[in-house]
Parts: sequence; C-alpha cells; structure tokens
Amino acid sequence: MAIARLLLILSTASVFACASGSRAVGPTVAVYEAEGSAPPAARRMPEGCRLLATAGPLDQMESERATNDPYRLQAAASPALAPPELKAKVLDMMRAGVTSEVLLAYVKGQRLARRMTAEEIIDWTKAGIPDAVIEATASR
Repeated sequence: MAIARLLLILSTASVFACASGSRAVGPTVAVYEAEGSAPPAARRMPEGCRLLATAGPLDQMESERATNDPYRLQAAASPALAPPELKAKVLDMMRAGVTSEVLLAYVKGQRLARRMTAEEIIDWTKAGIPDAVIEATASR
C-alpha cells in the first residue's frame, strides 16, 4: 500500500526544485523538470541536488517555457485590485510615511480589475495622492 502511494506521488510530480551549493555569488535555485509519466530512473535529479519541493504539472504553453522566470504565471495569478481598493492601500502607506517614489513603484506592480474613472481620478487628487501615482494608475 505504501509503495503504491509512493509510486503514485512520484508519477504525478513533474517539477522539482533543486538548490545548488554556495558559489561566489551565493546559493542559487534551479527548477528541475521531469516528465511525470517517465519511469523513475528517468526522473532522477541531477547529482548534487536535493529535493526542496514538488508540484504537479504546470498549465503552460511551450512558448512560455522559454522565459527566464518559471514562476511568472503563478505571480500573474495574484488578484487584480479595483481602484478603490488600491486607493485604500496607497493612503495607508502614505499615512505610514512611505515616499512617493515607493508608492509609484508599488502601483506600477499592481494589476487593476478595471480602468479608473474620471471621478476616481478627482477623488484620488482630493485625497492628496501624488500626481505621478495617479498617472501611473490611470494609464494602466
């Protein structure tokens, strides 16, 4: 029973994280991919690697595999914010003393659920949010 469960887990796992040893630039993490339907010997990790985690198959097109960031799809899956939600976060950060440069970087990294309305732009301006932050949000 335990052997069957282990074989099932191994056959469904297709992505392995492999941490290499420390180098002059520090430790690095690489992703080792193996076909889940391949025999166990063909799924063996390279020498010197250790298993950090496993995950099931990724829903990804072949052209997306050529990117340098294999976790880009998961990062893009973060929820999009409506402009009022983003405004509340920006105002919280402003009250905490976050600089306008950092606010600008933050809003540029957020996904919006929809475009800002003219009324929202006016509201953000009246709330004292810097123009550069409003412009970056409105242009998304």
